[in-house]
Amino acid sequence: MISALDGCTGVPDVIAGISIRHCCDAHDEALFDSFDMSVFDQANVAFAHCVWDAGLWWLALPALFVVSTAGWLLYRFGPKRKADAQT
Repeated sequence: MISALDGCTGVPDVIAGISIRHCCDAHDEALFDSFDMSVFDQANVAFAHCVWDAGLWWLALPALFVVSTAGWLLYRFGPKRKADAQT
């Protein structure tokens, strides 16, 4: 379990009067210890579903694109690389 969740990184936790913090926290928690791309994909889709279910249906697809793109960079070049996980 993560000791401190930071909500939505880079975007407001509340958009158009609707909180998506719980979506961001669940996404962070799902990926915290993972270096697995299949977990990454599943967490991103779950995040988009959560945003949709929160009432921001128009933001779900752009949100999926953003978390997938930014996350892919972390998994490919950043601290989530598999090589880093083996050290």
